[in-house]
Amino acid sequence: MIQFVYLVLFISVSNLFFSKKIDVWILLILSFYTHAQRVTFTEKTQLIQYVTGTMGQAKCAADMNGDGLDDITRVSKEGIFIDFQQIDCSFSSHFFPLEIKALPEWSITAGDINSDGLNDLLFGGVSKVSFVLSGVYRNQFIEKVASIPVTSQRSNFIDINQDGLLDAFVCNDIGKSIPFRNTGIEEMQIDFSLINTSELPGNYSSVWTDYNNDGKADLYVSKCLPNTLPGHPARTNLLYKNLGSNQFQEVGAQAHVDDNAQSWTSVFEDFDHDGDMDFLVINHDDNNRFYRNNGDGTFTDIIEFTGIDVFDPGAFEAVSGDFDNDGNPDIISELNKQLYLGNGDLTFFGQQLVFKPGAIGDFNNDGFLDITTRSQVWINDGNKNHFVKFMLKGWESNHNGIGAKILIRTGNKIQTRELRAGQSYSPMNTLNVHFGLGKDTIIDEVKIIWPSGIQTILLNVASDSLYTIAEGICSLPVTKILYDNINHMCPGKSKALKLPEAYSLYRWNNGFTENSIHISGPGLYYAMYRDSSGCTGLSDQVIIADPDNIQHTIEITEGDSINCTGEMVVISSSSARSVWSGGESGTEEITVTQNGEYFTQLILFALRELIFHAKFL
Repeated sequence: MIQFVYLVLFISVSNLFFSKKIDVWILLILSFYTHAQRVTFTEKTQLIQYVTGTMGQAKCAADMNGDGLDDITRVSKEGIFIDFQQIDCSFSSHFFPLEIKALPEWSITAGDINSDGLNDLLFGGVSKVSFVLSGVYRNQFIEKVASIPVTSQRSNFIDINQDGLLDAFVCNDIGKSIPFRNTGIEEMQIDFSLINTSELPGNYSSVWTDYNNDGKADLYVSKCLPNTLPGHPARTNLLYKNLGSNQFQEVGAQAHVDDNAQSWTSVFEDFDHDGDMDFLVINHDDNNRFYRNNGDGTFTDIIEFTGIDVFDPGAFEAVSGDFDNDGNPDIISELNKQLYLGNGDLTFFGQQLVFKPGAIGDFNNDGFLDITTRSQVWINDGNKNHFVKFMLKGWESNHNGIGAKILIRTGNKIQTRELRAGQSYSPMNTLNVHFGLGKDTIIDEVKIIWPSGIQTILLNVASDSLYTIAEGICSLPVTKILYDNINHMCPGKSKALKLPEAYSLYRWNNGFTENSIHISGPGLYYAMYRDSSGCTGLSDQVIIADPDNIQHTIEITEGDSINCTGEMVVISSSSARSVWSGGESGTEEITVTQNGEYFTQLILFALRELIFHAKFL
């Protein structure tokens, strides 16, 4: 928002052609950028476990166990540390031992490679790239290192060839960037037929975005090559226009975005609510740029009118998000003013933060975006504004729906987001699509344009919730999976999961396509289903665990198993992340005074129940 101040000055001057003085009234219009309120954060690093050896690695804020809550993933040489967010806003820490061969020194990316409902990881290291298959419910991750050395920078997941599987793109600092094709059998193969980019080095940051609104994801690469003079071609940022059928055309010069400064990263968002993506470029040896999308395939640099410091070089990270939930995208970066709050009209108000940006997620599920950076957690203090979040489940499209465009309309205002995996320079943000709503509590219309081209439209959506949306032309109600309600199974056993026979098509996250399946191991299980009209629904989730992997005990800490009437017994769980049979949560101990069966479940994986029988005589 630009606020205008009108200042009237009275000046008495002598006229050069006449002997008398002339009174002159001058109207000066002064302008400055304003914003309603600042955003504050509180450090709550104590929420997560202290670990060593992860400080220099990129951080990940994506959901790693499929419950829709953002988790915090850190990596060391010894393995993967995940702090799983709980329903009571606490975290439960778990370590997955694994000798990591390609540490994510430069970037980390999350996405569901094998369509099993759990996010896998891509590690971008100094000389290696690896793909890490999730094993949250098997207590084991599997790392697969790429076949050639790569001096990686930013990495992304995106379905380049539109076959419904996530491919990958890795910026290469010393040569041609590397595309990886998903083979569908948990293997990622280098395949330059997906996209053929420049042979030149200096590829630092990549963003996949549909800049021309033709329904196809284009690619912008921010370039930086040390020890080169202005004009060197390896410094020039590149825009690859997607022509379809794995054909791309470099059009940076035609679009007027062929910046030759030493660029580190770029931030794409619809900052002015006109339906197309504008973007900020962070430079190191020249002015920063802010490109307004002209809507005709070209851009105009307007940074001097935005309120963002033109002469503030040297930042590494920069990414967008609505941190005050006012309905206007903001930018958090390593500029001197770390947070630029958007006004929705391509102007911003800058404020300083006491921490540098990192991975963005909602770490207390209150609808306000938080930050994890280095080994710190910064929780957004929030305000009275509203929000909405969407988690996408693709059918024809990739399982995460990465590459989808989401539009929401409240009154005359339209907001647009793209679901991306891999933004800024190094971290991985939440895969839940977040919108601030300001004072609005009802969204008039939600439109999801999936990578397949299918559109899902929802009307009159209430605020302040996370919605899980399955790909389809319309939506069906959630259906409950029928099973024996025992959430664990021993090796060698099987378990039946069943949905009603009311639908035309079924797709379970383990690949089966019948309404009833038999499972033979632990894991997360759910299904999508579709009726004859093309409407799609999503079942609830069933989590089955291996009892051998559960470190959870229950014991008497005061009293005995048999007691006299009027006495009390204190029973304790080994985890404060437990839910007791009486509904108590977030506590290790409960006190009982009556006969009965008391049990606890560990929230982390919704695992087996531990039972204590109390008897009073």
